[in-house]
Amino acid sequence: MPDHDRDIKGNATEAFEAVSWQVAGALTGDAAMPLMAYLQMVYEMAREAKSPEEELASNPQFIMNGHSGRGSPKTKGYFGYRKGLSLFSSAAGFTSKIASTATQVDVGGVLKESNAIGSSIGHLCKVRATGARYRQSETITRWVDAVQTAKGLKIAVRSVDLAGAAIPIGAVGLGTGVASAVAKAGIKVTIGGLMGRVAMELHWRAFQEVTISRVLVAPNGKAVGPASAILYELFTKRGMTRIFGQHDIANMVKEPAGWLAVRDKLMLM
Repeated sequence: MPDHDRDIKGNATEAFEAVSWQVAGALTGDAAMPLMAYLQMVYEMAREAKSPEEELASNPQFIMNGHSGRGSPKTKGYFGYRKGLSLFSSAAGFTSKIASTATQVDVGGVLKESNAIGSSIGHLCKVRATGARYRQSETITRWVDAVQTAKGLKIAVRSVDLAGAAIPIGAVGLGTGVASAVAKAGIKVTIGGLMGRVAMELHWRAFQEVTISRVLVAPNGKAVGPASAILYELFTKRGMTRIFGQHDIANMVKEPAGWLAVRDKLMLM
């Protein structure tokens, strides 16, 4: 099955499952909500645990220029971190939903979505500032526009999720949950190809910047140009996730498969 068709099928399945859980939760009522929350947690954790590892395909630019003959352990570690974080998020979401039966507001959900929105706004402002220094470059402007599109869509989707967590009305929670699930699937299908191309370009350009600068001034783990500045900002953790430490972007930039982590960050809704 072609990659695009597989992505469409996967996103449609994801949207259907998310909507189904929302509807099932609404139909069972508050009395059965703890059981539904537990079943959803178990399902999500089982699905995440058995999900296949990301195929670490090399950036075509690395292949064409003879830089694909080495592994990508830091990129593999990034996807391992993402899987672990998803499992943790499922467990935390269950605890938060159970607590909401007493508080009438999903406090954990509010904190989670507020953190995601605040972090995305921070990334957006920093990337815009980088783009402002290179207005004369159409390529860099295109990169900045793509990042702004991705982060703007994430802020919009997470704002809907925030409303559902903060407003203790069943119909509101159902409506926002369905809208969010459908929106996430639609976004992935609509801009997935664009973000993949942008990720390849940013990754290759950042690799060039770092390689040239190491010859000239030998910097260690620093942004040395517009592409590396954008990537360092994208992978900077803010808010609650800082407790898990920062990503090793300095080495992911040098790895042939590093573009996959960049694409993942751009598409993370």
